[in-house]
Amino acid sequence: MTTVTSAWRSKSFRRVWTAGAVSGLGAEIGELAVPVLALVTLGASATELSLVRAALLVPYLLLTLWLGVVVDRRRRRPLLVIADLGRGILLAVACALALLGWLTVPLLIAAAAALGSLTVLYMLAEFSFVPLVVEEQQLIDANARITAAQSAIGVAGAGAGGALVQVLTAPFALIVNAVGYLASGVLIASVRVEEPVPGRGARASRGEGGHREGEEGRQRTARRRPPRGEGRAFSRNSARGEKRASAVREGRAMAAGTAGGAAGGAGGAVGQRASAVREARAGMAVIARHRVLRALVGEATLWNLGNEVFMLALSLLVLRTLGLGPGILGLVLMAGGAGAFIGAALSRRLTARFGYGRSLIGSMLAGNAAPLVAIAGTCALVAAAGGVGAVFGGGSAADAVARALAGPGLTVVVVVLTLGMLVSGAGCGVANSQAVSLRQLAVTPDLRGRANAAYRLVSWGALSIGALAGGGLVVLAGEWVAALLGTALMAVATLPVLLSPVRRMRTIEEVRPARAVVSAAG
Repeated sequence: MTTVTSAWRSKSFRRVWTAGAVSGLGAEIGELAVPVLALVTLGASATELSLVRAALLVPYLLLTLWLGVVVDRRRRRPLLVIADLGRGILLAVACALALLGWLTVPLLIAAAAALGSLTVLYMLAEFSFVPLVVEEQQLIDANARITAAQSAIGVAGAGAGGALVQVLTAPFALIVNAVGYLASGVLIASVRVEEPVPGRGARASRGEGGHREGEEGRQRTARRRPPRGEGRAFSRNSARGEKRASAVREGRAMAAGTAGGAAGGAGGAVGQRASAVREARAGMAVIARHRVLRALVGEATLWNLGNEVFMLALSLLVLRTLGLGPGILGLVLMAGGAGAFIGAALSRRLTARFGYGRSLIGSMLAGNAAPLVAIAGTCALVAAAGGVGAVFGGGSAADAVARALAGPGLTVVVVVLTLGMLVSGAGCGVANSQAVSLRQLAVTPDLRGRANAAYRLVSWGALSIGALAGGGLVVLAGEWVAALLGTALMAVATLPVLLSPVRRMRTIEEVRPARAVVSAAG
């Protein structure tokens, strides 16, 4: 039986939890405000909206692996603070430009790319920071509480975001997002937790000889961060700058060492800075050789890819095709947050009752398939109102359907979409908290940053691809077909986990770090 104790006893965890809740509330509002800002305020096309979304997500593909190395080499708390403050300032500037009428789609794309970069850093650092502020037996409860908070915020944030955007317009709604990030940075800065400098001892021992030895070399890197529930938050500019400086120093040191090297100086520098490429490969090796992590990353990748297509199509359907406005979009998204809150609250109980394997797979089956059922149901309503051509005919046909569905028909569509998001959120709420705990404990602390970065590189990398694919599908086949294809991909995402050893897992002890160490070492 898995032993689970309350993480709420930790004062540091309570502050981390509060910081995540505050920034998460703002982020939920921003999640709704950004597409409205692009579509309504700036008059962006479907293609331009997909570019904005892709810019926000491309850093997950390009920077995750390398920022994971940075997180392993630095203390996490400063990274988290920098990330929050950086995102808050960036959003404040974007809001000011929008209110002054100076914001353009290209500028919004650039701001989205910078915001995404900071978010990747924050999420990686947070993943490794949470295990530092709670004891191991409190980790499951900590992740469940974080997931529950995020879910509740999804409810309040989506609803509040819809109302704020509807009443105050998108730029003013984004100001709330900026304030949330700034407040979170202050809270994280107030956390007092012992966090040793990553790998200092290992560096010293290697510095004398100027070389890296197997296990010693591995212990050199610090810990790394999990995705805030598996995915949340990040850190920043200073880290990226330090990373570039480190790369320059490393290159010089390696050149000096190859030249024959002036003894201690160049040799010590080589020992102090292991190749970022080598460290990144170590993280990829952990994921590739660990059967459970490999299955989880496969599920997350397929789900993220399909969800990006679905969410872009859903935004266009609600805001443009059906003309329902940001308030209704907020209501539909709010249902997903409500479901996730319920699922996260039940996660610990379900795990204790059914074991990790059955509760994780059962929640994935329900949560991943629900959006497909909802979209298929709405497509049936559309076909009944305007014929099959309304579903497959693209924009002009869909506009005619909006008129045909007027009144009761539109109400039914909203109800079906809302119920689908509610069930999907509940399944994801259970699965996310369990999957994050498994990932955090499946590898040793010195490899967590790189392993999580590798996990994120693959799974988050699919986000930018999905955003671009969603824009292309909408242009070529219309919103309804794009939504169907995206949700179908989400539904089949459970297969990698269903066919893995996870289905036989009863306790979290079955994926102890020792196993991950053996796996990583070959």
